[in-house]
Amino acid sequence: MNDYESLKKLLLQDEIEAIVKLDERLHELLKQTQDHDLIIQRLTPIIGDLLKETISNSSDEIAKVMAPIMGDAIKEQVKTQKQTIVDALYPVMGNMIAKFVSSALKDTLDEINAKVQNNLSFSALKRKITARIKGVDESELLLRESSLGIIETLFLIHTDSGLLIWQGSRDKEDVIEAEMVSSMLSAIRSFVNDWIAQSSDVFELNTIDYGDSKILLEVSGSCYLAVVIRGEARAKMQEKITTIFSELMQEHSDSLNDFDGDTSRLDLESISENLQKLFDIKESIPAQTDKKENSNWFIYAFLGIMFGLFTYLFYSSYVKEKKETLIIDKFYHTPELNLYRIDADIVNDKIILSGVVPNRRLKNLAESLVNDESLGLDVENKIVLSVLVPSVETILSHSKLLDKIYNRQKDVNISSQLKDFTLILSGKVPNISKKDEIIDSYSEIDGVKNVISAIEFSLSPITEKISFKTGEWKLNQSQKDTLKKIIKKYDLLELSNKKSALRLNISAYTDGIGDIESNKKYAEKRVKSVKDYLIKSMIKEEFIVTNSYPYPPKDYKVSQDLGEARVAEFTWMYK
Repeated sequence: MNDYESLKKLLLQDEIEAIVKLDERLHELLKQTQDHDLIIQRLTPIIGDLLKETISNSSDEIAKVMAPIMGDAIKEQVKTQKQTIVDALYPVMGNMIAKFVSSALKDTLDEINAKVQNNLSFSALKRKITARIKGVDESELLLRESSLGIIETLFLIHTDSGLLIWQGSRDKEDVIEAEMVSSMLSAIRSFVNDWIAQSSDVFELNTIDYGDSKILLEVSGSCYLAVVIRGEARAKMQEKITTIFSELMQEHSDSLNDFDGDTSRLDLESISENLQKLFDIKESIPAQTDKKENSNWFIYAFLGIMFGLFTYLFYSSYVKEKKETLIIDKFYHTPELNLYRIDADIVNDKIILSGVVPNRRLKNLAESLVNDESLGLDVENKIVLSVLVPSVETILSHSKLLDKIYNRQKDVNISSQLKDFTLILSGKVPNISKKDEIIDSYSEIDGVKNVISAIEFSLSPITEKISFKTGEWKLNQSQKDTLKKIIKKYDLLELSNKKSALRLNISAYTDGIGDIESNKKYAEKRVKSVKDYLIKSMIKEEFIVTNSYPYPPKDYKVSQDLGEARVAEFTWMYK
């Protein structure tokens, strides 16, 4: 090493070392640029941050650029890894389908419940008759009615890219995750078409069924229409869908062919207006022929006639039954007719009486009971008079039957005995009217020659009195009202018309003040005033017995008001 080199080394030692290190570093970097794996490792963090910033600032541009690439990627993935795609889509599509099925099933059940609850409606009656005529189960017709197709949701999707162009629903609400649904439909459609189609075949998936709903895929040009239908889609509905979709594609084919994800270039208002028409399609069971329509009108007319006839027969039966009940009730409350079987039949607005009675009086009695204006029917009396001499057993059976009939009545307790065709009656009844009625009923028994009555009856004591003022005997309005009450309460009019030993005794008293002769005249005038009023009230004179006393009644006490002594009292007596 010469002096120059030594001097250079001494003066430039640090610079020389730096140059050596830079040279080594340069060779190392050149070597790294040729290592592919190392370059990737170095650039990965930077590219990730760069992509995040770019997506955040320009998401729309990224979507436009990536959409065609993603479409091709999905197609390639479907071709190469079909099972992986199916496994990945199954949970998502399963949940989506479950939601649709659950909602559709609920709607179907609600509709069926409504039809069942309206079981008496005209449509329900029509369904029952149709089931009988066609020989099918009514539940099958009900299910068919409830499963008629209804369009629920529409998806207009670009065929090549799988991008969603337009979506709509019947309830005017946006479909949840509509873009995801359209992507899945495109993936499934591509997968099925590529999997099933042979090399020489042209195949297109057009229906996806799930539960009681289905998705119709109508393809035309560069787009396809996914129609979600709840229920059964008939040929008529599919024809209308095809027609409307074809008209749409003819009108907007140019703009739809060039669709790149920018919906602003499309006339969405016109597209929406055309597709909304599909929601107005109402599926129904089509009439097969004009002859079937005519037969329906015949069925309606027949049903109307049958309903009217049924109503008339039901009402006639009701009226007839009501009148027969009234007739039976009349016979039941006539004990002497209960001994004999008397039938009353209503035929053609006429009451026909039949049976056997021992005498004409009972025959006429039966006719008079039913010859009532409230029934409004003519009477034909075919009751036959008995000509046979009844036996002792027959008379005993009739008398015992009457015993049972009368003993069911209030305050009646009687019995009968037969001796030499003579009936001996004993017991108690509430009044003389009932006693006379019972005697007459037993006398009507066929074969009875005589009736001996030992029946007792108890009459309620008359507690009402007529009070007079000092020196008066004429009746005022208050006293007349009291007498009217007595006549009605104790059946004086009816009792006075009975041929019996019963009498009404009227006793008039005074307060005993003054001379006897004057008091005697007052008592006589007072009892006469009461008797005259009763006679004017149609009480027979021979039914009345009078007594007058110039002193107070025996139960009068000195401490009482003198008005309690100047009275007319009433008692029962036998003469």
